[in-house]
Amino acid sequence: MRVLVGLVMQPLVAAAAALALFPVLEYTGRAVDYTDRVGGVHHVRYSSGGAASVAFGAALAAVFVVVFGALPAIGWISRRRPITLAASLIAGAVLGNLPVACILLLATVNGGVGWENWPPPVLGLVRPIAFGTAVGLACGAAFWGIAGIRRTASAEVS
Repeated sequence: MRVLVGLVMQPLVAAAAALALFPVLEYTGRAVDYTDRVGGVHHVRYSSGGAASVAFGAALAAVFVVVFGALPAIGWISRRRPITLAASLIAGAVLGNLPVACILLLATVNGGVGWENWPPPVLGLVRPIAFGTAVGLACGAAFWGIAGIRRTASAEVS
């Protein structure tokens, strides 16, 4: 039951992490300085609509990642050993980048990224990979906090 609750919470955790990380994501994507100078102090303008869109997109992507990535990963890890914090974080980091990999694959197959331009510029992939890793780590930590702590604590007692 704890595993099910941990999986159901993943879209909410992904949305919260994406909302919290949005200022960093937006700031690192600026090619020019879009700040306002008021009295010699820079004020960065953030888009609240953009933050909500990214959070909703992360929650929607988390649903698919849980169904097609996390459930098979939990089954595979559970057959071999108990779920540890390290395994949960590594799986979260890998699965957090699954949407980026799928988008890149679909863009390549559909002609968005031509084979003559393959591989795409590495620096252009740093932001989405770092964002996916951070959201995945948050989701992995939340999952382990819900589903893993009691299991490992009870295994140590007995």
